Amino acid sequence: MSITLTPEQEEFIQAQLQTGQFSSAEEVVQAALQLLITLPPSPKKRFQITPANQGSGYANTAIDHDHILADFDPEASA
Repeated sequence: MSITLTPEQEEFIQAQLQTGQFSSAEEVVQAALQLLITLPPSPKKRFQITPANQGSGYANTAIDHDHILADFDPEASA
């Protein structure tokens, strides 16, 4: 599968990589998908990073992937 990201999505992924919590873009996308899976379905809502909802930057947007994965694999937090 191949996907095309917007410049804003690429910037977000780069910001996540700079936190040191992820070693690859694939890990960032995987954590985001795991988070999306946990949300209740909402056909009317779409998730999108836009200038209106991103604030002044990507501060405080780090994803704690260990916490997310622990919800799916209790041994991951051990």
